[in-house]
Amino acid sequence: MAMIDSDDLLYLCSILGVNQELMLSGIPEIDIDNVTGRNIQNTMGAMIDSDDLLYLCSILGVNVELMLSGIPEIDISDWEKHTEYNGYDRQSSVIQWFWEIVEDFSQENRVLLLQFTTGSSRVPFGGFAKFVGGGGPQHFTIAIVPYKEHTLPTASTCINMLKMPEYKSKTELHNRLMVALQCGNQGYAFA
Repeated sequence: MAMIDSDDLLYLCSILGVNQELMLSGIPEIDIDNVTGRNIQNTMGAMIDSDDLLYLCSILGVNVELMLSGIPEIDISDWEKHTEYNGYDRQSSVIQWFWEIVEDFSQENRVLLLQFTTGSSRVPFGGFAKFVGGGGPQHFTIAIVPYKEHTLPTASTCINMLKMPEYKSKTELHNRLMVALQCGNQGYAFA
């Protein structure tokens, strides 16, 4: 069993993009067996077993799927072109704000949104037109739900649907969406 000391942990945090000071204050050292991921293995010379890596990533708040496969490029115009609306239309203020927010997102946040709404961090070969749901072909859909103060967007990943209240401002939509993305994606790393 290899022991990761604080210097190794600092380096691991830098590879994973984790706040090093926060990490060191919470976990002084970690026992590990195997490293998965060539960059970690080659750099540290240790081996982290997959269960230990999942545990470490959950503590660090790292999305394992994205760490292992990288962040794909997402074509926003293709996404928007192949989106259906339920209760909204393309001209709705909330929908226009939504696409402006997605356009301003980093690729990582776009991937988190895709994963939150579809259960996948990747667009299928052929683009958004080729998405399938539980019952076959299923475009990404944004559906209106009743607005209540502090309501977060939710998703039905089996049908590629984002359920979004009619927020009062672009700022409120952005803030609620970010909370949903940061908190709502945690389960996918272990699915």
